[in-house]
Amino acid sequence: FSKSPVKRIGRNRFVRNVLYAVGNSDDEALIPTARALLDDPDPVVRDAAAWAVARLTPR
Repeated sequence: FSKSPVKRIGRNRFVRNVLYAVGNSDDEALIPTARALLDDPDPVVRDAAAWAVARLTPR
């Protein structure tokens, strides 16, 4: 990933962006993927994971 946007934004921002895509996907099968990141060391990732889980969980 040298000289790529992924390298430039760093792991936490990249994962946050992926979680936003997961939450917007409306694919409930991705809930476990988002849940797995609820305990991430980075608060930005945890917040995005919580948002994605809430968005994907049926009401």
